[in-house]
Amino acid sequence: ALIAACSGTDDTPALVKLLLKHKAPLDARDRLGRSALHAAALHGHAAMAEALLGAGADVDARDANGVTPLMEAARAGANRVLQRLVFRKPDVAAVDQAGRNALMLACLSRNANEETVRTLLALAPDVAAATPDGRRAVDFAVAAGRWPLVRLIDPSYELPAALT
Repeated sequence: ALIAACSGTDDTPALVKLLLKHKAPLDARDRLGRSALHAAALHGHAAMAEALLGAGADVDARDANGVTPLMEAARAGANRVLQRLVFRKPDVAAVDQAGRNALMLACLSRNANEETVRTLLALAPDVAAATPDGRRAVDFAVAAGRWPLVRLIDPSYELPAALT
């Protein structure tokens, strides 16, 4: 019930608190190993995420694919959720099964923006970290033509002449 509530369209922390009060298991997982915090992060429900974190939800919980709530918030461009997660000091170096961290996922996602990347950079990730095939976050941003993100991640990266 908690996961379903956090997957809905409304960011209703009172519902989370009510379910927790009635003993909904905070650590419940769906068939993909996703927690309620994963769902709240993916759907951008900042108030629900805060309620879950306040109740003791694991900020570094991993689903069956190794995805953490930080990665989901980064992929979703859920900046308000990211701001709440930052205070809990999530593992910014965590990678999914493909070897991608939250910063890489943000660079791949059209939902993420400059604020998303700034928030992730505040966690001091290793911007030189690479996937098994050698791609870094900046490489994902370049491939997607997301030049403002490239500038944030690596200010010394030479931009195309048409952009400078």
